[in-house]
Amino acid sequence: MKEAIQINLDGFYVEPTLVADSVTGVFPIMGSEVESAEQQVLIGHTVAVEVPPGLYKPRWDFELAKWVEGMDQKEIDVLQNNVSTMTDTEVIGRELAQLKLKAMQQQNEIQALKNELVQAKHS
Repeated sequence: MKEAIQINLDGFYVEPTLVADSVTGVFPIMGSEVESAEQQVLIGHTVAVEVPPGLYKPRWDFELAKWVEGMDQKEIDVLQNNVSTMTDTEVIGRELAQLKLKAMQQQNEIQALKNELVQAKHS
C-alpha cells in the first residue's frame, strides 16, 4: 500500500488515503452533497502521484497533470520572512549576551550576600 492524496475540485489537499502500490494516476471521487441525495456528483479526486518536496501548498494542476505550488509568491515571501534565519554568528552572539547577563546577575547576588554578611557581623 502507498499514500495517495484526496483533493477537492480546485486541486487542493483534503486528506491522505491508501491505495495499492500498483495504482497511479488521478481518479474521481463521487459522492452526494447531502446524505439523503441519491444522485452521485463529482466531489473531488484521488491523486496517486507523489507530491514533490518543497511545495508549501501543493495543488494538482489538471491541465499539466502534475503537482504545482498552490501558494502565490507573496504568501511564500511572508512565510519565508517569518522563519528565523539567524546565522551561526548571531546565535553565538545571543548566547554570549545571555551568559554576560547571567554573570551580572550572579555578581549582584554575591554583592548582596557580602552586604548581608557585613551587617550580620556588626549586629
